[in-house]
Amino acid sequence: FCCSHFFLAISKLKEKQNPAKSITLANFLDEYIEFSKVNKARRATEMDHRGLNALLRVLGNRKISSFSVGDIEKFKTLRLNDVSKTSVNIELRTCKAAFNVAMKWNYIDKNPFTHVKLFKVPQKGREYLNTEEVKALLQNIPQSWFYDIILFALNTGCRKGEIVNLKWEDVDLKRKEIFIRHAESFTVKGGNERVIPMNNLVYDIVSNKPRSSDFVLTNAGGNKLCSHYIWKRFKKIIINAELNPKFHFHHLRHTFATTLIQQGVPIYEVQKLLGHSKVSTTEIYAHMNVDTLRSSVAVLDSIIKLN
Repeated sequence: FCCSHFFLAISKLKEKQNPAKSITLANFLDEYIEFSKVNKARRATEMDHRGLNALLRVLGNRKISSFSVGDIEKFKTLRLNDVSKTSVNIELRTCKAAFNVAMKWNYIDKNPFTHVKLFKVPQKGREYLNTEEVKALLQNIPQSWFYDIILFALNTGCRKGEIVNLKWEDVDLKRKEIFIRHAESFTVKGGNERVIPMNNLVYDIVSNKPRSSDFVLTNAGGNKLCSHYIWKRFKKIIINAELNPKFHFHHLRHTFATTLIQQGVPIYEVQKLLGHSKVSTTEIYAHMNVDTLRSSVAVLDSIIKLN
């Protein structure tokens, strides 16, 4: 009776004692997507579905307790034949999070994704608008209602979905606070509800809006907006302003975070404003421009001198 037969017998015994350990990837995928729909934003659920489906296509419908680190490395390598390194990294992070939930549900004892390293990818170019670009953007917005939306985004760091779903019941004008929270048809990304204090600009925008709708920021007719419409209109304005065509609406959130950090606001405070659960996520937004770095090295001029 060799060792391999011994461990196989032990494994089968454990499965009899705990049938949950025998769940297949396809069955887990179905259960996890239902969980994702309840606890995450629609876009996050779509990413979960894509990531786990990719894993299912590449590795097959096996018991999830059977996956090893070697299997995940194989998945990582094979996926690179079809998608970019960035896309593979997204799928790895998505599947890792799903398997962490599988551990909580007692489907597996350890997560095989934990010790698999992500691909190194080149650092992206600048992903925020500088002061001159913000001015050019605002000067090319003919509609006052859309101008308000852009200003609101630049001064709150809100996502498109958070803006179009903001209701009057989420606004406290007396305390100058905005509540970003779940609604019946909307889930905050990451599940992190938060409170954003209004600065004077945001307060003026909100307090002057007519309450002709349940929603605070609407189109000229007072109708609720959709995220795709905002994206499409924003891209048109970027082109008219002759700005980088790669800029999209989410870069306003980057601009919000970057500007705060460059003005000396502690990154942990920015983290709370953005609603990130980890400060490492916020650090992605902490871009430093060349002028800031230039002033940093300039302090050495009076200290380090050549003889």
